[in-house]
Amino acid sequence: MKCYPCPLLIALASLACSPLGHATVLIADFNDVAAGAIQTKGGGTGFSGTWSGSANPSVIAGDLTSSLYNRPQSGTAQLLRGGTSGIRQVFRPVSTSPTGEVWFSFLTRVQETNTNLSFESAGISLNPSSTATPFSDRGDFYVVHTGDTIEYSFGANTAGVVTGLTGGVVGSLSTEYSGLFVGRLVINGGGAADTVSVWYNPDLTANPDINSYVPFYTNSTVNALDSISLLGAAVYQAGGQDGALLDNILFSDGGGNPDQAYFDVTGVPEPTSAALLGLAAAVALSGRRRR
Repeated sequence: MKCYPCPLLIALASLACSPLGHATVLIADFNDVAAGAIQTKGGGTGFSGTWSGSANPSVIAGDLTSSLYNRPQSGTAQLLRGGTSGIRQVFRPVSTSPTGEVWFSFLTRVQETNTNLSFESAGISLNPSSTATPFSDRGDFYVVHTGDTIEYSFGANTAGVVTGLTGGVVGSLSTEYSGLFVGRLVINGGGAADTVSVWYNPDLTANPDINSYVPFYTNSTVNALDSISLLGAAVYQAGGQDGALLDNILFSDGGGNPDQAYFDVTGVPEPTSAALLGLAAAVALSGRRRR
């Protein structure tokens, strides 16, 4: 007996897997530039010009990884380290801003002494208002991992702190924290309120439905930003630590397909797509049983 493709199966698979248009993506994994100070270097995807700002952050060997998602890196394994005392950043202009529903992710590794007297910080900022020395202005949109603390702001007058993060690897003198940050940003433009939700260490390998995890921040009443024109990479320390680590910064709008945007930055299917694919598989199995 001949087997014919199931139209519903084809339609569901197409809906689940195909983006609506060409995605605007930003990638900064530092794997395609020479090691050393990041200043004046290019690389990455979706940017114009070169990195500027603090002279301290450097590209060093090694990739940060996380078993909580599925976004392995390619190229020469490298990451960004910063050892300057006090807030310092490097900046990169964005060629074309992602629009609509944008998903992002990045990895951090920071240490904090067990006396809490010194620490490392790593994170990102968007559209900082000043890129002048000492490169410490993070603007109104940033998220920074500092030991067992997250500092954040997602629009004017929204700055806050999350304390008491768990899961650190405790050593004799310090505790090391590894972070996977995943965020959803709906950019409405024109000064309208945007939707922002950000998660810390959601286990998307165990359960790809990020909505089953509680974000440490969510808000849909504040104008966070109207577009993304500048990315800031913040890596610094206080008190003589080894240097904060930052890697695999990813943004995507999925070309208008939120499921694709989510997949682009996490490597796992968005819950809607997973459900559709499951339905498609069930339809296919049912069709086989009827033959």
